[in-house]
Amino acid sequence: MGLLIRILISAVAVYVASMVIPGIQVTGGASTYLIVAIVLGLLNAFVKPILTILTIPITVMTLGLFLLVINVLMVYLAASLVSGFAVMGVIAALLFSLGVDAATSLAPACAAGQGKVDEKGYVAIGGIEQWVTVKGDSCANPVILFVHGGPGNPLSPYSDQLFGPWS
Repeated sequence: MGLLIRILISAVAVYVASMVIPGIQVTGGASTYLIVAIVLGLLNAFVKPILTILTIPITVMTLGLFLLVINVLMVYLAASLVSGFAVMGVIAALLFSLGVDAATSLAPACAAGQGKVDEKGYVAIGGIEQWVTVKGDSCANPVILFVHGGPGNPLSPYSDQLFGPWS
C-alpha cells in the first residue's frame, strides 16, 4: 500500500510541476502522469546509481554539482521513453527534477497516515544531500518547508521557535 501512495504522490508532483514549470508538457491525462512517475522512479532506482558511480571523478571535481546534470539526464530519458511527456530546456528539466524530488520526500509521512506532518532529515534534492524540515497540521497541506544544505545551519535547532507560529 505504501508503494501505491508513493507513486500517487509522485504523479501529483509531476502534475503540479507540469502546471507550474514552463517547458514541461504532459498530455494524455492522468494515466500519463502515473506512467511518468513510475518511469522516473524506475530510472532513479536502476539507471541513476550506475551513472552516479561511473561519474564519481567528475562529481568530485565539481563538488557534487554534476549530480544535477545526472538528474536532468534522467528527466530527458523519461521524456524519451514516455509518449506524451515533453521537456523543452535544461532549466525546465532541472526545476522539474528538483520539484518532484522535494515533493516525493513527503511520501513517507503521508503514507504512514499521520494527521500532522513533522519530518526532518537529509533528502537528496538534485543529487545533493540537503537538510529538509517539513511541518504542518495536515499532511495534505504542509505549511513550512525549510531547506538548507551544507555542513551546518545555525537556524536548524531553532526552526521550531522561529516558525512555530506559522504552523
